[in-house]
Amino acid sequence: VIYTGALENHARVLERIAARRPLMGNSAAACARVRDPVPLRDCLAAHELDYPRILPAGATVPVAGRWLFKPLRSGGGLGIGVAQPGTRATPGHYLQEFVLGESFSAVYVAMEDSVRLLGITRQLVGEAEFHAPAFCYCGSIGPVTPTARIQRQWVKIGSVLAQVFGLRGVFGVDAVVYKGRLTLIEVNPRYSSIASAS
Repeated sequence: VIYTGALENHARVLERIAARRPLMGNSAAACARVRDPVPLRDCLAAHELDYPRILPAGATVPVAGRWLFKPLRSGGGLGIGVAQPGTRATPGHYLQEFVLGESFSAVYVAMEDSVRLLGITRQLVGEAEFHAPAFCYCGSIGPVTPTARIQRQWVKIGSVLAQVFGLRGVFGVDAVVYKGRLTLIEVNPRYSSIASAS
């Protein structure tokens, strides 16, 4: 079975599927680990890769900077909104600092001993022409050929994620590129829409 959508947010469903059929892709446990913003942040920091500042549920939105409310279980940008200074992050959510730049996605395939970057696309997010709400995914355009510097960062991200979190099969990464730096925003540990665009 190959799963897509936001099924990585439903561990029990994945476990039931895996008990009945061979699961091509990541286990429920691997999905839970890589979708948790705290270990993801710590992993990226240890490998000198960029990730926005985050604050947990219950934290107060700082006055400085621009912050987003993000659901711990999400897909396609649904449920993401601008967080007003002084308010608190509600249970099931966390705060992520907004990062300037252009949005991109990459798709990889991970095997036991290697990871391959299959392609990169420009991500369309919250585009008024498509009547998309703010922060909601509404398409991809690609393939994109980045600079050599950005390409190296994409390759490193895929390798680190697969190694540290034990990812297998096809997975995607959303990131923002600004002034020659790539900042990872989110990991989609399953077959995603960009796999078709790439």
